Amino acid sequence: MRVTLQPHPQTPCAALDAMEVQVHRHAGGGLELHFFAHGRTKDVLWPEGAQGARADRLWETTCFEAFVKPVGRNNYAEFNFAPSGRWQAYSFTSERAGMAEARGLAAPDARTRMTEKTRVHHVRLDLGAVPGLPAEAEWALGLSAVIEAVDGSKSYWALRSRLLCADTCCTGGFMKFGIDRLLADPALRAPLKGKRVALMAHPASVLPDLTHSLDALAACPDITLSAAFGPQHGIRGEKQDNMMESPDFTDPALGIPVFSLYGEVRKPTDAMMDTFDVMLFDLQDLGCRIYTFITTLLYTLEAAAAHGKSVWVLDRPNPAGRPVEGLTLRPGWESFVGAGPMPMRHGMTLGELGAWFIAHYKLDVDYRVIAMEGYDPDAAPGHGWPLNERHWINPSPNAPNLNMARAYAGTVMLEGTTLSEARGTTRPLEMFGSPEIDAKAVMTTMREIAPHWLKGCILRECWFEPTFHLHMGTLCHGVHIHADGPGYDHAAFRPWRVQALAFKAIRTLWPDYDLWRDFAYEYEFGKLAIDVINGSPLLREWVDDPAAGPDALDALTLPDEAAWLAERQPFLLY
Repeated sequence: MRVTLQPHPQTPCAALDAMEVQVHRHAGGGLELHFFAHGRTKDVLWPEGAQGARADRLWETTCFEAFVKPVGRNNYAEFNFAPSGRWQAYSFTSERAGMAEARGLAAPDARTRMTEKTRVHHVRLDLGAVPGLPAEAEWALGLSAVIEAVDGSKSYWALRSRLLCADTCCTGGFMKFGIDRLLADPALRAPLKGKRVALMAHPASVLPDLTHSLDALAACPDITLSAAFGPQHGIRGEKQDNMMESPDFTDPALGIPVFSLYGEVRKPTDAMMDTFDVMLFDLQDLGCRIYTFITTLLYTLEAAAAHGKSVWVLDRPNPAGRPVEGLTLRPGWESFVGAGPMPMRHGMTLGELGAWFIAHYKLDVDYRVIAMEGYDPDAAPGHGWPLNERHWINPSPNAPNLNMARAYAGTVMLEGTTLSEARGTTRPLEMFGSPEIDAKAVMTTMREIAPHWLKGCILRECWFEPTFHLHMGTLCHGVHIHADGPGYDHAAFRPWRVQALAFKAIRTLWPDYDLWRDFAYEYEFGKLAIDVINGSPLLREWVDDPAAGPDALDALTLPDEAAWLAERQPFLLY
């Protein structure tokens, strides 16, 4: 869960705007803390020292603190974490009594990263070795911090009340998205006072009760909405297919302009940027490079940097979770469906990805993430999506459910082929087929070529007749990819390879099949759509090469995936 620390009223901090802590309790006594210091971090004194070394009196300068007390007992433990990596642990028999250094505890796994406006200190330690702290017991957690400015002044931050932690999570209710936390916490909204605020939204930009973010923000007395923006498919999500543009309009209830970034322009214009001071970015993403919302985020960050505006991402889950898959986009293949050199399935939230964009493209922009609370991207059964907690709302017209979101990093490649991706049915981008193929033969050949690529999902023969789009009104023999239910294995499922394998099977069975669709895809002319989608010709060339087997594609892809896992690590918030 995510919590906010408050500065003591008698020791205000001129350097920092806010402090947050992400808390996660692991089985067996593990405690993971991420301290976020937001503001003018260059005005804070960050002590230096030896990584992993114990030291006393760390609280005399900038220091993060945690207090752990078993419920129903008097004893507790205090932990001090310096940004330098120095640390200390003490045991107490009761309130400030019986103090002793806690021995037998391994040095915490600690690391620090910095952006222009935020410094993050990550700490993970094993409490199981601390005497008097039963590994599986229920305990209360207190959090605080001492922040020393470069001018010598100190501020003292703390939780308003302790957290009750049990099992492998900290209690505090259901998962809270960024928009939920912003509306619930006046302290988070305080920097918006007196500012003109714009919102980037679409139909999935909703609260737990399904109130749209635009309406909720408009009803908030300390937020002044001055404009709204919509991405591809429109703020209302009304545009069904790709390359169907949305117009600008004036919201009839609020009287504010609503700008389309998938109409006459894709990048915010100077006139658009003049309508606000802070952009709140509240889009539900699908965790795929080609999903254009991430490109819209990049373009917004670039425009904000050029105009001196602020961008706040109100973070939402990545329903595809943390796994990474696919070829990295090659230089020269950037497009509206290829914002940067990352694999097809990037495994990040929009808030995390925004920080990566800023670092990668060296943008000077005031950026903040209102992070989620209680989000664990690896936790079953949702593995990125809060099943049974939140309603699924289509973020785009052909994203009807979680199964589609999980399969999309593979099935999106169908848009570059003559196969139907099942647009015009109730299960788009979960199925593929055509009137010309034998789906049973395709599935058999897929299993013969690379059975290890099919782990984690179930393939089912199906028939469908699209009511619009490719093969409209024609019966198609197809394959349905099931990435849910008892046959789903989140760690094993590799949708990009599954779909690539289907292409390979079709090329093997029918070498002359007219597979690749030649048209201007997302305003990219003179390039095959399949190559634009994959950020290079490499996938297509592998499919078309009869001598190239699964090992050849893995030889290209595995290094890309490993490199991205390392590159994204400093930007992960959860």
